[in-house]
Parts: sequence; structure tokens; C-alpha cells
Amino acid sequence: MKWIGSVMGCPVEITFIRLNTHFANLYRLTLFWSDRSFIICIVLPRSMIKSRKTNPERAMDDNKKIALAVLKGAFIDRDVSVVERLFAKDYVQHNPTLPNGPPPLASMFASFPVDFKYEPGMAVADGDLVMVHGRYTGWGPKPLIAVDIFRLANGRVVEHWDVMQEEVPASQTVSGNAMFQP
Repeated sequence: MKWIGSVMGCPVEITFIRLNTHFANLYRLTLFWSDRSFIICIVLPRSMIKSRKTNPERAMDDNKKIALAVLKGAFIDRDVSVVERLFAKDYVQHNPTLPNGPPPLASMFASFPVDFKYEPGMAVADGDLVMVHGRYTGWGPKPLIAVDIFRLANGRVVEHWDVMQEEVPASQTVSGNAMFQP
């Protein structure tokens, strides 16, 4: 990739190169030269180059990891300590069958039947919101496909919504497409 412009009033052509895949993974090499024939070579270890992600992008990635940790801890590992570790004390619940606050969640997570199973699918983050598409099996007579929506603040879940519907097998849908793909 080349860039032609000026630096401090002097015409400059900058060429960015990579030597090989292994070297490029460890170092960034940049060559600069101009019509005055000087060369500057900068080689920096990748660890010294700041991430391209901005703080909001990092926060969304962190929020997504927390939401997935909540779902995995609660529904796959059945670890009720996830409630104390990852939910805010003033947690707001929008599911009409559950009250606000973390304590009811711990009771619910501990009471799942033996055949209960959760499969996470895609996860999407936007600002302080994370949405996870998933499949719940053994919670009712048919598997449920859901989107769990979490709002996070300070590394904790502060609010939750969910939308659930019974799964229809792909063979019975008009499109022939599955409702869920892990």
C-alpha cells in the first residue's frame, strides 16, 4: 500500500510492506522515503502497537463476554454463583414471570430439571446492550428459541428482557430454514 503526500512541506512517498506472515504477526515494518533519498525504518513489536479497537468497541466486547458468561454459568454449568458475581443488586427483570432483583434468579437456576439444556448462538452488542440468540430444551414440552437482551453497566447485568417462542423444525417451515443454528 502506498501513500503519496507531503511531510513538513516535502513531497513524500510512504510504502507499507510485510516481509512474511510470521514476521508480520510479530512486528510492523514501515519504510518511508522521499525524492531526497532518505529512508526511515520503524520496527515495533506488535505488543507495543495499540489495539485498533476504541474504548466503546472494547466495552461492547467485554459486555458480550459477560452476557455469554451469565448464560453459560447459569444455564450450562448451573453455577448459581454467577448471580452474585455478574448481576447488579438493583437488577431489573422484564420477563413477566420473574420479579426484579438477583435472588429469584439463583432459585430458578438451581431448580432446572436434569434434562434442561441451553445452546448459545449468535451474540450481538450495541453500546451497553447485548442480545444472544439461543435454544432452551427441557424447559417446556418443546424446545424454545429465544433472544435474551441484557443491559450492562460496570461489568454487571442491570436489566434483562427476553423473547421466546416454540421451535418449529426446519422441515415444517415455509422457507425450509431452521429457526436456530448454534
